[in-house]
Amino acid sequence: MNKEKLLFDYLNGMVSKDLVRVYKTNLKKIQKILLEMGHPYKDARYRSSTYNSKAFSNWDEEEAAYFYGFILGDGCLHEKRNTKSIVIGLNTRDIDILEKFKKYLGSSNKIGSRIAGKHQVSQFSFSDKEIIDRLINVGLAPRKSTKETIPAHLESNPHFWRGLVDADGSLNTKSTHANRSFSVSLVGSKQTAEKFKLFCDKTVNSEAKIRLHTKSSNIYYCTVTGQNARKLVRLLYEDAQVFLDRKYQIAMDVQKDYDFLNIKRSNAQPLPTKDGKWTMQVGDKRKTIRLGVFDTQEDAIKARDAFVEEFNRNKSGVYINSTS
Repeated sequence: MNKEKLLFDYLNGMVSKDLVRVYKTNLKKIQKILLEMGHPYKDARYRSSTYNSKAFSNWDEEEAAYFYGFILGDGCLHEKRNTKSIVIGLNTRDIDILEKFKKYLGSSNKIGSRIAGKHQVSQFSFSDKEIIDRLINVGLAPRKSTKETIPAHLESNPHFWRGLVDADGSLNTKSTHANRSFSVSLVGSKQTAEKFKLFCDKTVNSEAKIRLHTKSSNIYYCTVTGQNARKLVRLLYEDAQVFLDRKYQIAMDVQKDYDFLNIKRSNAQPLPTKDGKWTMQVGDKRKTIRLGVFDTQEDAIKARDAFVEEFNRNKSGVYINSTS
């Protein structure tokens, strides 16, 4: 048995049943090993916790709006006897956002780890009554799935919607040999989909589409596509200070690629390529003729002018005014 790894997993919050399963031993032996290494075993519920009492008290703060959106998507409010707690469990690849949330709360709680099927899940929970009561007052409820409500004061807040998209949304790219399309989707209750559509239509004139999930009558998708999706990505992520790292990177890549691929395709202007060269194409109506790839912008322009002159001279059906 790797005792150092056992200690690492214990200190990072792996619960007893997973320690027993992973290390194929019993809890008494695990407790003995931890005691020998100077760490008497304690159940997570008996560990002391500290919190930032001002968390979620100012909804103008980016972190407050963002993390409420994230909790609404991926969090769960538990009530047992007289104790309330909020639990967020994510694939361990997204542990970065749990670290950010823990820092915002000023919590001394550790991020736990457990096995769920074939995946390792990182889990963070807190039970500060004052903070949780604040969240309940703006609409957070237990068993909220497909029944979540959007607080009126956050309906137009891009940080809140970024948090919800990071939790329950997706940024999608689809490539073909000719172009690449982008879309932003959010899944949730009918009210969530309608409120997200209203936000997108108002901010980026998105004409977002809402559709019902094929396997459930309670789950809806709201999707923004094309150039409007790129505008939405810019609005949500460009100057953000808190985000899910994985989706932020997708958003930045989408923005960069979209800016490259959607340069206005003027017949009279060469287009830059990703490797620093220039491509030239000319056309009229539905006809497009690609002249090739050139080392410099000047070479591409010369090729265009020569092509236009030759076709005009021959009175081709393709007529291009090179000065247009």
